[in-house]
Amino acid sequence: MSHDLTGRWIGRYGYSAGGDPVPFEAELVQVGDALEGQIVEPNTFLPNGDSELTAHLTGTVDGDALSFIKRYDGLSARDHPRYEGRLLASGNRIEGTWRFAGPAYFTGTFTMVRKPRAQASVARRAAVPVPVDP
Repeated sequence: MSHDLTGRWIGRYGYSAGGDPVPFEAELVQVGDALEGQIVEPNTFLPNGDSELTAHLTGTVDGDALSFIKRYDGLSARDHPRYEGRLLASGNRIEGTWRFAGPAYFTGTFTMVRKPRAQASVARRAAVPVPVDP
């Protein structure tokens, strides 16, 4: 499969131990088999932190398989989860698992879908003033 993952994605990840899934938004850039990007998500685990967490990801793509490490800004090296997933045939959905190197209960699943491109709406086009001859 030869889909380019470059673009905006929205998704969510969940914990194997349960709890509410965490939504996120990602901006991915794929060059060859290298993958990089930024992720923004609500802060659900850092006490006294900002309301949003940001992370940088680096990884690789091999056909329909991908893997990356998500490095949260401001956290130590041991706090970076590894993601492994598969791009589905449509090229618009990724599903997989994530895990921390430490305890087994810090694992889970994730799903990402391409964020739909904004298209000019009829309302937006109608809002553009049209010159009228007097």
